[in-house]
Amino acid sequence: MISVVVPVYNNEKYLNECFESLSQQTDQEFEIILIDDGSTDSSGKICDNFASKKQTCKVSHTENQGLLLARRLGMALASGDYILSLDSDDCLRPDTIEKLKAIIVKYNPDLICFDFSRGLKKTFSGTIIPSGLSKPGLLDIRQFDEVRVITCLGKFNNLANKVIKKEILDLNEDYSDYAGLMHGEDWLQTIIIVDRAKTVYYLNEPLYFYRESPKSSTYTFKKKQLNDLMKVFERLTCFSNIWGEKFQKFEHEGICMHCFWLLQGLSKLPNWRKKVYMVEEICDVMRLYCGHDLQATVKKLRIDFRLVLELALSKKPVFALILARLELAIYKAINMESR
Repeated sequence: MISVVVPVYNNEKYLNECFESLSQQTDQEFEIILIDDGSTDSSGKICDNFASKKQTCKVSHTENQGLLLARRLGMALASGDYILSLDSDDCLRPDTIEKLKAIIVKYNPDLICFDFSRGLKKTFSGTIIPSGLSKPGLLDIRQFDEVRVITCLGKFNNLANKVIKKEILDLNEDYSDYAGLMHGEDWLQTIIIVDRAKTVYYLNEPLYFYRESPKSSTYTFKKKQLNDLMKVFERLTCFSNIWGEKFQKFEHEGICMHCFWLLQGLSKLPNWRKKVYMVEEICDVMRLYCGHDLQATVKKLRIDFRLVLELALSKKPVFALILARLELAIYKAINMESR
């Protein structure tokens, strides 16, 4: 059986659309676990109302503990052999469960990943975001280098486009030290999943709709994002060391790319004194985790990443932030044009 875990927090606006996508599945033999994470709006009542009409749906109401711990609670309560995560403002394509069951019956993989569609309104034919793997089908442990590489790069870190065999999850581990972790929480958990998995199946179809927030275009830097990512980097460093030296180089690339994105968010802040100070903190994090490999790592990155990071590391924070902001404006213009 597949268990669909839905963490819910103050999301009354989109819950009914999310639940409707579960009710419209062509295969209805699956379990639904709803975790109401201390919602203060009507989300809890909407969950109870939906569960009252679905025999295979369970609801747990908890004090607010954050997305990571709420999702893990749902995974622990699930009775299915496989677990699919669904965020409460997103939707599944109507044939998702049917498609996934066919793969499970035929291949019994530890992990299934698939593409997702992204936009402001529900669509499965909008902007398609691929899983990160180069070709569809079954990969076994002998072909796992690619999976570990994109995990190190942070390009395989979305839990929502994955179905995971429950037995490979580290649900007995205490994650209380990560309570409140928001930035990189999926990546943190995916590292362990990839380490434990022996087979992965990639279905190159968009089964999941990821709803973009209108606020995402106004994303700006918060110090907590850097602190959260450092917890992820700690775990990533530990496992890349286990996987082998070649993966350490990709781990360093992933760390530098994520620090570049932090710099982009930082570039929007109005306080220049604070911004300049934080540039040096971000550079110190890159130095800490990349060590003597830092300069070589930055030179291997895409030119837009490289130029900003080289300016930041050469103690030219103002120029680094100006360029980061300019590049952000260009990305936004290109994205708007593509729509």
